[in-house]
Formats: sequence, C-alpha cells, structure tokens
Amino acid sequence: MTELRDNQALAYVSVGSNIEPEFHIEAGLDLLQKKVCVTAVSTFYRTEPIGRPDHPQYLNGVFEIRTDMPACDIASLVLHPIESQQGRIRTEDKYASRTLDLDLILYNDLKSSAARLRLPHPDIERVFVRDPIRELLSRPGFQHPFQSAMLAFVGARPAADVIGTPIPLEAFTRRLQARLYAPGIHDH
Repeated sequence: MTELRDNQALAYVSVGSNIEPEFHIEAGLDLLQKKVCVTAVSTFYRTEPIGRPDHPQYLNGVFEIRTDMPACDIASLVLHPIESQQGRIRTEDKYASRTLDLDLILYNDLKSSAARLRLPHPDIERVFVRDPIRELLSRPGFQHPFQSAMLAFVGARPAADVIGTPIPLEAFTRRLQARLYAPGIHDH
C-alpha cells in the first residue's frame, strides 16, 4: 500500500453509475488508485434516478483519497480522464445515464465558489453523498486535522432531490473495500 504523508490533502470523491455500474465503479476505483491514494470506501447504495424515472437505478458511494495534487487539478487531471476511459460522454443533460460519474465533494476545509471548482460540491446535499462522507469521517479510530471542519460541511444539511430510500449494497461494498488492498493496485 502507498505510504501516506502528513502533508497530503484529505478529499472525498462521490461515485455514481447506472450503466453496467458494478463493472464501471470497480474499474474506476482501480484507475483512481493508480493516480492517488484511495484510503477508504464508503457503503454503496442502490438509488433511484433523479429527474429520469424511466432510467436504470444508480449505484452511489464515496471514495476517500489522500493526494498532493491541488484541488483545482483533481477533476481535470484525474477524475474526468477516468470517466472518459470508462466511456462517459458528457452532455448538457445533467440527469443523463452514465457509465461513471466522479465528483470532488470535499478537499480538506477548502471553500470555493469558482465556476471551475465549487467546494463543498453542491451534491453534498444529496443523501447518497452526504451520508457516505459522514460514515467515513466518523469511523472508529479515524482522526484528521480537518475532520471537524469537514463534518461541519455535511452536518445537518437537508437531503435534496431524494427519491425513495437508498438501499445499502453490503456485498458490493465489501468487494470494493477488498480492492483497496489488491496486489499491484498501488504501484505508481
């Protein structure tokens, strides 16, 4: 496993897919581990599609990462290229089905309202983003200098655009968590 340094940023990346979701999320995790240190995987959930009830259900969760990269580079240099490798085609339709959606939600205690980098990301209000981040930040034994500030960001925010109750996927979550320690994954 990649050795962590104290000066690395702690960040949270939301993950979603409704086109061959298990395949694309697993592949996305493997690709992400080649670029940054993925330190934890939240529970993943089956969720109803927002804005498109006729589309397939999504799988959603969060990856915790540590990185030396500035926040402004993570989406353009890491997340979007991984989405493209997994066949993501970006359109104007923000509710379109997708192979893989990766968004930087939190980066230390950084706040930004710039068009290119909004932090915390507006999706933090979605229950399937907010609750997994809270889960990771509140896990037993976890401590980080920005932990309190990050928990405050997810605090008591109301859920937005939630349709139905997200269903936890325990077996898929365990499979993803096991991939964090797979041989060769952390070779950079």
